[in-house]
Amino acid sequence: MFIRILILICIFIPNIILAEKTSIKTDITSEKIIMVKNKNFIEFQDNVILTREDISFLANKMQVFTSEISEKDKKMEIKIIKAKDKVKIFNQEFIATGNSGIYDVKKGIFNIFGNVILNEGTKIAYGDKFTYNIANRKGFLSSDNKENNRSTIIINENLDNLKKELDENSNN
Repeated sequence: MFIRILILICIFIPNIILAEKTSIKTDITSEKIIMVKNKNFIEFQDNVILTREDISFLANKMQVFTSEISEKDKKMEIKIIKAKDKVKIFNQEFIATGNSGIYDVKKGIFNIFGNVILNEGTKIAYGDKFTYNIANRKGFLSSDNKENNRSTIIINENLDNLKKELDENSNN
């Protein structure tokens, strides 16, 4: 009997732990919050910081769009977060900055738009749009530049030397 209980515990406990890990806590802080009742909308302004255990999302303004998931409990679920002005996402692997961004919470995808700078260690890349999938931890940087249709990628251990090289080349 003891062995049966032990087997049942070994089967069900990992599933319970896994279920708990799939719901990642998300915190949003800012200096100012505007809530619009019955519109499923909250706006965070000034030094907005969204943190999860695996990634952070910063901006000067974030608009959070929610939907009711339970009429009985009146609980809300975040659908989409739109960010503007000095947008940045980062984790232990990279930092990406741009003019605006969208975080699709259900899909777990971040998009940053406009003057995107992606820094991954000593690699720096420039583009117009950066998409990052949290689940598979993969990102894609693209450019809307019609002339070369490519993002600019710079890989250099010493950025001071790179600046000197670029200045010398521009003077020639």
